[in-house]
Amino acid sequence: GTSVVMMLVFHGWAGGLFGELTRGGLYGVVVLAWALMLLWSKPWLDRYRYGPLEWLWRCLTYGRRFPLRR
Repeated sequence: GTSVVMMLVFHGWAGGLFGELTRGGLYGVVVLAWALMLLWSKPWLDRYRYGPLEWLWRCLTYGRRFPLRR
């Protein structure tokens, strides 16, 4: 999931920030992404059994739909 988000931030047809940021700017992007993931994960996992991509992968692997909500 993080790879998809960072692709949207840095790829030319999306955010287009590849090669545009200084090292300090890149550190800022990393810290911001890290903080957002930490703030988002606890409320999500309080409500749901799995992360969204973990749930999708589990359903595809076992060939059945697992309950997502707790």
